Amino acid sequence: MYKVLIADDELLVRVGLKTTIDWEGNSFSVVGEARNGKEALDLFKQHQPDILLTDVGMPDMNGLELIQALKLINENLKSIILTHHDDFNYAHQAINLGVVSYILKSNLTEENLLKHLKKAAGLLGPRENIKLQKADPKIIDKALQGEHLSEQQVQELKLASFPNNRYMVVSLQFHDESPDTGLPAAKILNFEKVITSISNHVFTDSNLNVVPIVRKNETLFIFNMPGTEEFHERPRNILSIVHLLKKNIKKYLNLNISIGLSRQANSFYALASLYEEANRACRDSFFEPDNICFFNPVSAHYSKFESEIDTKELNLLIEDKNTEGISKFLHHHFLETARAYDTQSLLADFNTLMDYLREPVQVSEQEHDVKILPHINSESELFARFYNISALIKYLTDLYTEYLKTVRERKSISYNSHIIRKSMEYIRRHSAENISLQTVADSAEVSRSYLSFLFKQELGINFSTYITEIRIDKAKKLLVSSNMRIYEIAEKVGFDSPYYFSKVFKDTCGMTCKQYRSTHYSPEYNYW
Repeated sequence: MYKVLIADDELLVRVGLKTTIDWEGNSFSVVGEARNGKEALDLFKQHQPDILLTDVGMPDMNGLELIQALKLINENLKSIILTHHDDFNYAHQAINLGVVSYILKSNLTEENLLKHLKKAAGLLGPRENIKLQKADPKIIDKALQGEHLSEQQVQELKLASFPNNRYMVVSLQFHDESPDTGLPAAKILNFEKVITSISNHVFTDSNLNVVPIVRKNETLFIFNMPGTEEFHERPRNILSIVHLLKKNIKKYLNLNISIGLSRQANSFYALASLYEEANRACRDSFFEPDNICFFNPVSAHYSKFESEIDTKELNLLIEDKNTEGISKFLHHHFLETARAYDTQSLLADFNTLMDYLREPVQVSEQEHDVKILPHINSESELFARFYNISALIKYLTDLYTEYLKTVRERKSISYNSHIIRKSMEYIRRHSAENISLQTVADSAEVSRSYLSFLFKQELGINFSTYITEIRIDKAKKLLVSSNMRIYEIAEKVGFDSPYYFSKVFKDTCGMTCKQYRSTHYSPEYNYW
């Protein structure tokens, strides 16, 4: 087995390298990852690797300086340089240092990397394949499930993975924003390797013994700490590590993550109950803004939320078309529900609010030939798509806002002046063109200033806002009903710049075009 040390200041590059190839299957073992030259020196002295895989541009000490320093310790070290720079000076210095290969990161592929590693291995000569002994994850899983283990199995696990006598379990559950029910992990190549690599990076500086268990849609981390540590300090330290872990996974995999943290216990035999606590906390994280929650024994016995939806107040807000008031109403009600951690009441209230809007929405859909509500089998199916309470509140707020907007447009068409109706019709037919207030005023045969006054007086918005709403509505329909690229949609609906279109879309809809398409588009549903 050839020992490899990776040195690169970019986390995503290090994760990519570790997950690009089957290292052990090709007789290589990654013994360490360094973020800079100083860390690489320390790891080199500790692990004595055979091959160095390093970036050129790193802080403190660049890759060429690192190779020069390590050659003084082990002249047989074989080095491979990875770089963004196609620079003759770098290449010349690398040749003088006896570097085996010089690879541009833009050309980095599994086949290419493996070819150069095998070239370095060939120069080193044969190595005996020694497999590191690790605790059997299946045995650890049995302990988490509460299955009986023999005393010998327990002692072997402790010896291999759990040298300390305090335990804590952290559960991570992954969600994506697409409406299908497939497991996010199943869509990601080398999911287990990616998660393991990111967690190894995060835990490097924590001085904590952590054992990861990676499953299809869940990852567990068993923290094993000395019993002499101050009990009240560790949860805060672990929480900061968990936040960093979530940030890096989100950055690399773009998945939403629910995280639950158990209490601590001083017995290996408590792992099953700690796992149950972490799972309970993970479910409770639905009610937390950051989706991270410590186990609370009180919340394990949910208190029933007695407050009912004030439909009279809601009806008044709808009659007044008060979108801001409705948003505040929904936030207040559901945040009250969240304090009780009462999922059943939450689902019941969600169903009530959906039913309350269903009949008037269906009338609007028929009159305007649009779809506001998605076609689903039940509210429970829709409810299951939300990964936290904030997403649920946003969905309902957007739904009510869309309905009020449709009502406003219906009223405008029925009761607005002839000039405004004529102008609205012109805008709808020519919204993809480069029209201006003057263009529309000319078509309505009125002055520019008078038309601007009528828009504000009769519709409550200015001319440019109305055009933007029309264009964004058309863009939304194209996003969910076609495979057109973003820049094509921008041009199709009347935006000169796709970058400006993307900014306006996000400001208007609260999400990017890509997020909107993945959230709303599905071959099974005809949304428009």
